[in-house]
Amino acid sequence: MTDERWLYSPDAVSAPGDSLRELLEKEGLRKRLGHSNGPADQNDQRDHQGKAQITPDTAVQLERALSLPAAFWNEREAHYRGYLARVEADKNASRWVAWLDELPLKEMMEAEALPKRRIASSIRKILLNDALKFFGVASQKNGAKSTLSRRRRTGALVKSRATAEP
Repeated sequence: MTDERWLYSPDAVSAPGDSLRELLEKEGLRKRLGHSNGPADQNDQRDHQGKAQITPDTAVQLERALSLPAAFWNEREAHYRGYLARVEADKNASRWVAWLDELPLKEMMEAEALPKRRIASSIRKILLNDALKFFGVASQKNGAKSTLSRRRRTGALVKSRATAEP
């Protein structure tokens, strides 16, 4: 199980293009990178605004031109794209929190199927993530409802993680 204390999950992440733009603004680096005011500048502008992904090839080129390791650019890109994916997942999750009302959350917590938390509207997204982890699915749409029905039918919902009698 992953220790949540070590997960990289910032509240906001700037696009790698922001770092690149700052570097380019310093001492006319655009010329060093071979940029001109020609038609290619439109694509360059898109790259430097964080709208285009920095590919591994681009990262190597930036390493050569800017003396910053390609790993820096690749990691910045990975963190940024991961952040965008989490933002999108959070938007989708807000549509699924009503599903929590169908779950016996208190009983699941008492049986240690879910972490013990205060059941409050302010932490419904956290409770949703706990429930999705319990069911082993990425979203409520991905089978958690059918898994819930199956576990209820077998009476295994809260017993699945509870310990047997000592």
